[in-house]
Amino acid sequence: MIEINSFLVMNNFSIKDTMRIIGNNGLGIAFVTNNEGTLLGTVTDGDIRKALGNGTSISTDVEQIMNTNPITVQEEFTSHDLKNNVHQRIKGFSRYYTLKVPVVDNNKKVVNIVMYNLHDNTYELLKEFNSHQTKDVKKVLVVGGAGYIGSTLCHQLIEKGYDVRVLDKMTFGHGSISELQKLPNFELLEGDLRNITTITSALENIDAVILLAGIVGDPASSKIPKETIETNYFATLALANACKYYQINRFVFASTCSVYGSSSGIVTEEDALNPLSLYARSKIDSEQSILNLKDTNFAPTMLRMATVYGLSRRMRFDLVVNIFALKAATGDTISIFGGDQWRPFVHVEDAASAYIKCLEAPLKDIAGETFNIGAENYTINQLGEFAKELFPEATIEKTDKQVIKGALDSRDYKVSFAKAKRIIKFEPQRTVKKAMLDIKNAIEQGSLDNFNDKAYYNVEMAEKKSVPDNSKEI
Repeated sequence: MIEINSFLVMNNFSIKDTMRIIGNNGLGIAFVTNNEGTLLGTVTDGDIRKALGNGTSISTDVEQIMNTNPITVQEEFTSHDLKNNVHQRIKGFSRYYTLKVPVVDNNKKVVNIVMYNLHDNTYELLKEFNSHQTKDVKKVLVVGGAGYIGSTLCHQLIEKGYDVRVLDKMTFGHGSISELQKLPNFELLEGDLRNITTITSALENIDAVILLAGIVGDPASSKIPKETIETNYFATLALANACKYYQINRFVFASTCSVYGSSSGIVTEEDALNPLSLYARSKIDSEQSILNLKDTNFAPTMLRMATVYGLSRRMRFDLVVNIFALKAATGDTISIFGGDQWRPFVHVEDAASAYIKCLEAPLKDIAGETFNIGAENYTINQLGEFAKELFPEATIEKTDKQVIKGALDSRDYKVSFAKAKRIIKFEPQRTVKKAMLDIKNAIEQGSLDNFNDKAYYNVEMAEKKSVPDNSKEI
């Protein structure tokens, strides 16, 4: 149950202290009072970010930026009073927005809060309000939102009523988000994450940031090491610092389970890391640097993604499940190198949902936390068996060496996903077998073709030094 006191701040509180109160109450607003508890004004997370963008110090007293003439209603208000007060004053709010209106007594002390839904003009009092999901996030920046996971995530966010802005270099074209570009609550900003001016423009009026963009996978990173370091580390850290400065306290970073490298047994988030590639090292460096920025307000979250698979609007055929399904469905030979090595796996739709779980979890539950995101662990041989079971005519060719694009691949690890299930309630719903059949059906129906197109393969695009790929690990 949310208490009214969790919304109240004294007029001499600093902007930073006020933002911490706002982050903890989870509804994006604080009510500013004097020593006697009299309401002086209101301040939202958006007000604070706007002030910081205009050069106001984070140590400034909140009364300097508060709204001194907020919408209020008296204790004995009627629905007619509330509707009139709201609609005489507001303009330009999203139809999904829930307005928080203080209820005051004759001494102007806050005694209750009304949650007023602008979409259907309904309202609830604070003590009756369903606070199971955090409501402070309205507009989300997805960096890399046109990519393999990103395009899937953006569609899910729009379906759940979020406003979405995408920052993407659009290396792979607009097809993955073309449907979204027609919608009023979607915005595309084409640009490179490595440009600081682009970053600051992208953060305007944003409540949360999800960073998916990067040079992704061991082969692609090895092709363009300079761009990998610039994008996966320096640009990532610049974006995180900018979010901290602007008090955008929900920052979700896409890392990778490749950081575990090779291990015996099932690894958890607490186990030692064993990076075997530049890609994995760049992710570890970014994780550590971002987590070092954590303070009482800034609450970054690291998601270590398993190998992703399944249909996406920006399809990839350089991911092992997708490769096997493609080859089996088209009569090509499935090549297995080694085969006994373990990998964790997760469907792209489930992967996208994990980011939304982080947006909707209480800030205290995800602040500075790292989560492994996946569904199951399989050996590469087991994936080959799945393909043979589903496609009896498929041909499988095995060799002893574990190679990837001609280089020795020593990765071999099984991963625990218990922490994500326990804390952010992440429950994957899809399976490898079903995804293989989905890819087969898409091929047969003609929605996937021209399988040698470089757009399907990260390493091929890396040879063109494209930045960023905006998807996840191979």
